[in-house]
Amino acid sequence: SIPVTWPLTILPALKSAITCLLEQLYQKTKKNDIINYVIYMKEKILELIEKIRPYLNMDGGDIEFIKYEDGYIYVKLVGACSDCMYQDNTINDSLLNFFQNEIPDIKGIINVNI
Repeated sequence: SIPVTWPLTILPALKSAITCLLEQLYQKTKKNDIINYVIYMKEKILELIEKIRPYLNMDGGDIEFIKYEDGYIYVKLVGACSDCMYQDNTINDSLLNFFQNEIPDIKGIINVNI
C-alpha cells in the first residue's frame, strides 16, 4: 500500500514542473508577440510606402523597403532619388515625419546603398 504522505512529497516537484511549463509558455507567447509585432510593422510600413510612392514617382524616383529592425526602417531610394542631393532632406524631414505621424514607434529611416 502507498503511504498517505506521498502526495506531500510530490508537491514540490509538481510545483517546479508547473512553474517550468508556465515559464516556457510565457517565453513562447512573448516570442510570438514579438514576431507578430514585426509582421504588423512590416505590413504597415509597406502600406505607407504605397501612399508616398506616387509623390516620389512624380520626380522620377522610387523607394524600396529593405527591412524594419529595432524601430528603424531601412529603405533604398532609387531612380532620380538615388542621385538627388536632397535625399537626406527627403528621408530625415519628409519621410520620417510622415512615418512617425502614422507609426510613433519609428525612431528613424536609414537609406541603404546596396
